Amino acid sequence: MWANVRSVLDIAIVAFIIYRILALLVGTRAIQIVKGAALILILWEYVMAFRICITYSFSA
Repeated sequence: MWANVRSVLDIAIVAFIIYRILALLVGTRAIQIVKGAALILILWEYVMAFRICITYSFSA
C-alpha cells in the first residue's frame, strides 16, 4: 500500500516541477526552443520506431 502512495506522491512532485518550469518559460523566447527540441525528439522517436531511412545517397 505504501508503495502506491509513494508512487502517486512521486508522480505529483515531478508533475509540479515540470508545471513550474513551463510556467516560468511561457511568454519568453525560451519556450520556442523547448517546442523545437520537443518536436525534434518526437520526430526522432517516430523515425526510430518505424525504421525510416531519412538519408539519400547521390552515388550512382
